[in-house]
Amino acid sequence: TSLLDGFQSAVDERQKDNETLIINIKKIVNIIIKDVRINKNNVAIRVLFETDQIKVLKDKNNVIIDGNPRKIIKVKDLWSFERNIASQNKNWTLIETATE
Repeated sequence: TSLLDGFQSAVDERQKDNETLIINIKKIVNIIIKDVRINKNNVAIRVLFETDQIKVLKDKNNVIIDGNPRKIIKVKDLWSFERNIASQNKNWTLIETATE
C-alpha cells in the first residue's frame, strides 16, 4: 500500500542518515469522529486525534537537529480508516493520514 510505503520510506531515509525520531505523546486532548461514509458494504471513517506531544529528531551523534525535548507541541492528525462490514474480520484498515 502507498501509505505503508510512505512510512517505510521515511524510516529508511532516517536510518540511512543515522537519525532517530522520538515522539512522546504526553496527552490525548481530544478524539473527534469527523465523518462516516457508507458505500454498500464498505464503511470509511475519518478521526481527528488532537494530542500534546514532544518531537525530537537526533543525528548519529545524538545531537538534536530538530525539536525541543522540553517543549510540548499541539498536534492534530486526521486518520482515515475503512473496513468491509460484511467481513468476519473486525479490524479497520488505516488508509490515509494527514496533519490538520
